[in-house]
Amino acid sequence: MKETNKSSARDASIAAANRKKIEKDRRKKQYDDLQVQGTNNSSIVSKRSVELLYSTKLQPELTTWFKFFVPKGKRRSPAINRGYWIRMESIKRLVMKIINNNPTKKINIINLGCGFDPLPFQLLEIYSETRDHLCFLDIDYPELLDNKLELIKKSPEVLDILDDLQEITKEELELGMKLKSANYKILGCDLKNEKLYQEQLESMCEPESVSVFIAEVSLAYMHHQDANKIIDISSKLPNSHFLILEQILPVDKHHSFAKKMLYHFEHLRSPLKCVEHYPKIENQRERFSQWFHFIEIHDLLQNWNLLIDADTKGKVKQIEEFDEWEEFIVFCQHYTIVHATNQDSVSLYQKQTIMPPPKFTVDPTPIEVRVDENTSLELKFAASALHHGKIIIHGGLAQTRTNQVLSYDYITGQTTPLETINPPSARMCHTVTPIANGQLLMVGGRGRPHQTFADVYKLTDNAWVQMKSLPNGRSRHSAVSVANGNYVLICGDGDGCEKDDIFQMYNVEQNTWISLQQEHEVIPPVSSSSMVMTGEYTGVIYGGMIEDVTPEINYSIYEFEINIANHQIRLTKLDSNLQFGRIGSQSLVKENKLYVIGGILKEKPTDRFDSIITYDLIRKQFSSTDFGSDIWTHRSPTMIGFNLVTLPDQNQACIVGGGGVCYSFGSSYNSIYLIKY
Repeated sequence: MKETNKSSARDASIAAANRKKIEKDRRKKQYDDLQVQGTNNSSIVSKRSVELLYSTKLQPELTTWFKFFVPKGKRRSPAINRGYWIRMESIKRLVMKIINNNPTKKINIINLGCGFDPLPFQLLEIYSETRDHLCFLDIDYPELLDNKLELIKKSPEVLDILDDLQEITKEELELGMKLKSANYKILGCDLKNEKLYQEQLESMCEPESVSVFIAEVSLAYMHHQDANKIIDISSKLPNSHFLILEQILPVDKHHSFAKKMLYHFEHLRSPLKCVEHYPKIENQRERFSQWFHFIEIHDLLQNWNLLIDADTKGKVKQIEEFDEWEEFIVFCQHYTIVHATNQDSVSLYQKQTIMPPPKFTVDPTPIEVRVDENTSLELKFAASALHHGKIIIHGGLAQTRTNQVLSYDYITGQTTPLETINPPSARMCHTVTPIANGQLLMVGGRGRPHQTFADVYKLTDNAWVQMKSLPNGRSRHSAVSVANGNYVLICGDGDGCEKDDIFQMYNVEQNTWISLQQEHEVIPPVSSSSMVMTGEYTGVIYGGMIEDVTPEINYSIYEFEINIANHQIRLTKLDSNLQFGRIGSQSLVKENKLYVIGGILKEKPTDRFDSIITYDLIRKQFSSTDFGSDIWTHRSPTMIGFNLVTLPDQNQACIVGGGGVCYSFGSSYNSIYLIKY
């Protein structure tokens, strides 16, 4: 009897524990689902910001639909606005291409995890004359769609664009239908319930129709097995297209942008689960090849280049001041759009020509990198130079643009603010260059984007003295000391620059500027290129942007020789290669070996083995170097807006400052890196 009682008590205890676990799991799932639903709130506010700025200027004839779902608009930063615009525009244009390719067939556009996205209403307006064959199905959590339905009911403009609202049958209610018209339906479904999802598709999509599935960062929060069940079910429909926008890790999870992105979603309790299993484009291709015979995959930067025409890009440039190309490029490289279809289909993209990557050898004299653990410098696009054995750091962008002067002791790691007399105004994207008599020359820079400065200052002791200004404003230019600091050469595009204004030479003694005429070959106007001296009057220059609409990149390296007497600079192209096409790279030269450091590549993010590379100027051969496993894992650099200062100690240099805004995930800043080469 006692054993029976003990057994019953044990069973009751186990049953109670199981009930407690079931309830705990239910609450956790409910909480996790709410966190995922919460991502809609921040996303839709950002999309409303885009609509306020972009849509009203690019397509003023169309209705602004987001306002019905986000009554109070909030303006995001230029980088976030442009990032969300290319996301939204890419999806919209790809859907429109599929619609245009199937003019006689009924087309179902199924938005999975639609949130408050008004894409159906945008496209119904665009195709107002030929929309009879279009039907939009919005699918998401039932609770979220209840809120969307209430907003729709309060918006006469939304109701007006929908063809006659129809009564929902009992069977349709059981399928989760919340609104029904000829062109638009709302269906509540937790996508982890694949049985209900399959029943919804079988009921709503005729076999002879074309079905376009959109998953804009909606399946990304699901376990990959659950997400793949949805893709599998969707692929069973004939003539189906699947468009999925998801995050990728083009380098690895330790890349500074990836690290910030992953932390952001973890912190929100809505971690990106699919990216763990499909971190690369090739993983996504393998994933979708299980169900579709035609697959094309491009990151968002390739979508910007291949889908957006030059005229639209030009209009986008005019919408708001923008000078965050590096941050935009890195963001785009971490998002991909997959187009997969089982319909006999042509590509939705135009063909592109890809420059082959360089062949690397391993540098026999590898670099050593160590981090200054004592110093944190959250500052980008400052100007730095060696001055009396210390590194002087001027200006740059912290929370705002600054005109502070800092002295960094690279031996002790101590940073000290310096009080100076007659300081220049706050600025960024300028240069500070050592000149004769132990002085520094500060040149140009900008305030807000495109507000370039032409002023020039000399720092003597702790006093700034204004010198002769440039003939036109410059920012994102490069500058080097020539002939033991008796001259300063700058190169870069500026306000109203002509071909022979690109190179300007400053005579320190005479306080004059000279325009150098290009001879032999001509380098186009460039910004954010890298220039370094190889001799008293010779040097090399590579990379940078030729224009900031596409942007077009300079992939060439040029050797130059200065003839001061004749006011000439003779240029010879040495080589062209993808690895020279860097925006904001820095460089140094030792014994015919060029060290190419950092910057942003348009084709791919720089990684542990090409954040610093070497190039043999004689053999024209690249070698890779290793940034170091420990540093890359824990303190990976953000190779944007930094300075490189060569130190008097033999074979040493210092990376100072730098960082970037990682989309809407927050900012990432560099450590101070000491390099031995």
